Amino acid sequence: MSYATATDIQRDTIPVIDISPLPDGDPQACRALAAQIQAAAEAVGFFYVRGHGVPAPLIADAFRVSREFFDLAPQMKDRVRVSDKKRGYIPPCTAKMTGATTRDFRETFLWGREFDARTLADLAAVPLMGPNQWPDFLPAMQPALSAYFEACIALGRRLLRLFALALDIEPDYFSHCFERTMSRGSTLYYPPQSAEQGAEQFGIGPHTDWGVLTLLYQDQVGGLQVRGRNGEWLAAHPIDNTFVVNVGDCLERWTNKRFLSNGHRVVNASGRGRQAIAVFVDPDFDTAIVPVVKPGEAAHYPPTTCGAQVLESFRKAYGS
Repeated sequence: MSYATATDIQRDTIPVIDISPLPDGDPQACRALAAQIQAAAEAVGFFYVRGHGVPAPLIADAFRVSREFFDLAPQMKDRVRVSDKKRGYIPPCTAKMTGATTRDFRETFLWGREFDARTLADLAAVPLMGPNQWPDFLPAMQPALSAYFEACIALGRRLLRLFALALDIEPDYFSHCFERTMSRGSTLYYPPQSAEQGAEQFGIGPHTDWGVLTLLYQDQVGGLQVRGRNGEWLAAHPIDNTFVVNVGDCLERWTNKRFLSNGHRVVNASGRGRQAIAVFVDPDFDTAIVPVVKPGEAAHYPPTTCGAQVLESFRKAYGS
């Protein structure tokens, strides 16, 4: 396939950061990790993490049950078609990123935290917050994806403490409001693309992520591309047992444009199906996003909330 090509990245363009020293709580090690994360967040907005602590069997179970779901007949998957709370199955060619000319060529299943009935009642009027739509015909899906989700949220909050440390602010500044987190999981299947689909067809078109932090685990097929500093597209190749981590629009706004929410896209030119699972690590819906400014520095954005920012982006992509 000759379209939507990308340059192979040079070493350290998207750095690989080993965060395994983090659980020890050694202040010097934490500051060193924070400095590495800060450099990546300012330069490209992406990095890989290894030593992340998410158990390999948990990851394998999440990928296995996701593939079982995507292999089902369309009429089965449609029984859990996405709700107005953005929970459930989204067929191919449904979403279109802002500015794109074609709809994304991927299948998606969205879910969030499993809240109890009382909490769901309290959240009934809150957009993007509601009950999950688990398929009763695939009972293994709920426990596998929920366990994976919670492990990723724990990892994301650990990383957010390092982002705060990099800015010399309170360690829990970005990570304290997660009791009713609006974080979402998105398990994805990208069918192989053919050249006949044209140069403007993407698995997911060029976009930035909408929330605070994204954790992506991808299979070995490849296809993720990240925009470089000069506007060129860089191939972010799969690396065994790593998560790809990237800054979202909310975190760029929260850090007053210090950290970069960078463009990326997926082109599956492999001739094989591609799987990936993203967890969008976001705090509670009404968490205030007020830019962190240095003394004498002006804020680049007015205050908003995490929910308002993400909701507007959902509306642009899905039309509702």
